[in-house]
Parts: sequence; structure tokens; C-alpha cells
Amino acid sequence: MEKTKEKEEKEKAGKEIFELNMLEGRLRELEQQVAIVEQQVLEQQLLEQNLEEIKEKKGEEVKVPLGKGVFVPAKLENVKKVLVDVGAKVVLEKNIEDAKKIVQKRKEKLLKLSESLNAEMQKAFAEITKLEMKIS
Repeated sequence: MEKTKEKEEKEKAGKEIFELNMLEGRLRELEQQVAIVEQQVLEQQLLEQNLEEIKEKKGEEVKVPLGKGVFVPAKLENVKKVLVDVGAKVVLEKNIEDAKKIVQKRKEKLLKLSESLNAEMQKAFAEITKLEMKIS
């Protein structure tokens, strides 16, 4: 009788440890996702700044990236319009203000996603804490 109870307790402890490991793995995944989203938010903020600054750059020489570390020199002529990737490989010509609005909307979506991921992280952390106390 005691061996059965002892066996059940070991099984229960094993399940709790397994669950704890799963939650810790999920927490690490969420941390990585938050870091990626935060990097994307920073990129959008930099893009907003660049769109504001480009207005004063007419006639300046710039380096246009062609791909992984390869650039071509160019001269800025038309700084009133930019080409914006709006998704599904569709690129539209937009004035600077409209482009900034698109960038701001993207940034807002990323910030909402970050909030959601952080809330999920807090929930996972609370569950981990609860399980750790239960196991101890």
C-alpha cells in the first residue's frame, strides 16, 4: 500500500518537473520573441527619423544597399516621395508624411505585440514560481 502511494508521489513529482521544464522553455522562447520585436520597434523608430531627415538631403550623395554588404553610390534627387513595401511584395510610391504614418502604424502593432508577449511572460513566470514552490 505504501509503495503504491510512494510511486504515485514520484509520478506526480515527475510530471511537475516535466511541466516546470516545459514552462521554462516557453519562457525562454517568449524572451527571444520579445527581443526580436523590440529590435523591430527600434528599426521603425530609426526609419521614422530617417524619413524626417531625408527632406533636407536633396542633392546629397548616398550609398544604396543592393544586398549583403554591397552598395551603389547614388544622388538623392526626389526627396518628396519614397517607395514603401506595403506587404505581399507590393511597393507603392508615397509622400513622406504618408510613409511616416505607415511606419507609425507598424510600430504601434509591434508595441501591442510586445505588450501581449510580456503579459504571457508574466503569466508563465507566475506559473513557474507556483510550481517551484510546490516542488520544494
